[in-house]
Amino acid sequence: MSILVKRIKNYCQASVLNLRTFLVHHKIEVITYTTDMLVRHPLVLLRWQCQVRANSQEYHLTPLTLVPVVVALVQKNGVKILFKGLFSIIMLNGVQLGVEQILSRLTGWTTNPPRTWYLNKDWLFHFILKISSLIITAPLYFSSVRNTVSVAVGPHTSRFPRFPQSDYPLPLWQLLLPTIAYGVIKYAFTQASLSLVAAMLYLNHCFDEEGRNSCQMVEEGIKFEDRQDIFLKATVLSSLAAEFIFYPLETVVNRLILQGTHTFTNDLDCGCSIIQIFSAHDGFLDCCDTTTWLEGKLGLYKGFGALLLQAIVYHYCINIVSFVWRYVKKYKMFS
Repeated sequence: MSILVKRIKNYCQASVLNLRTFLVHHKIEVITYTTDMLVRHPLVLLRWQCQVRANSQEYHLTPLTLVPVVVALVQKNGVKILFKGLFSIIMLNGVQLGVEQILSRLTGWTTNPPRTWYLNKDWLFHFILKISSLIITAPLYFSSVRNTVSVAVGPHTSRFPRFPQSDYPLPLWQLLLPTIAYGVIKYAFTQASLSLVAAMLYLNHCFDEEGRNSCQMVEEGIKFEDRQDIFLKATVLSSLAAEFIFYPLETVVNRLILQGTHTFTNDLDCGCSIIQIFSAHDGFLDCCDTTTWLEGKLGLYKGFGALLLQAIVYHYCINIVSFVWRYVKKYKMFS
């Protein structure tokens, strides 16, 4: 009996040690996926639902107008309404990861960004891998957007709906081109800004370190945990910068994806009803021109308050994670 208890104790200690080691070396990945599932997705849902409505009265450019609507929406439907489509997004990320791994094994192209700061053939092959992955998973991305934005309706409204004749789906190639261009440009900007922001944070940490008068061999002079904190902040800042800059492009792409699907979504003018989405665009440029003509240039920024709210939440999440990590290092829980 004592031998069994000793084995169980050793197994538990080894499991805890493995968990701690995993958290130390994969802290950024764990935090990123956790925030995506629990923090980012509800705000992305609200953002997309604002973007796809052309006839909305409220633009929700700031969190001040969005928060009361979200409160009314949750009071009527419950918190679960904010996690609509989460499973589709998780499945999309998993399929994209799997496709990239398969393509990498078949071609030898790396799935991770090259370590060089200049463009070379490694970067070229890396971008070709990303483009191939986006093309293969594009139908799943279209489905994920629709599942996230759509709201279930009762049988009396969904059996025989009346659709306008002008509401028609676009050909697949007219959806693929802007979607792939949006994904690749956003990814390229994120990687470029990630390197720049990380370098600035490294230099700032170097000059703030006591006893340092130069910033040579910065990475070797910084502890592993501090490098992780710096890279986490750089990852969040570069991701938010890409979201801010390419927000109008995302609005147009989402509207084109939902065209002709006759999707019902939440009416975020009040948060108490649902409304059907109708649109009739001939392509990307026509959608841009129509949106700016009917809704003004700010029509491309509908739901921008959700992105601002996301930045605020990320700021506090980073502060909390940094505080907890300093507390953990202080008491040597991960030693």
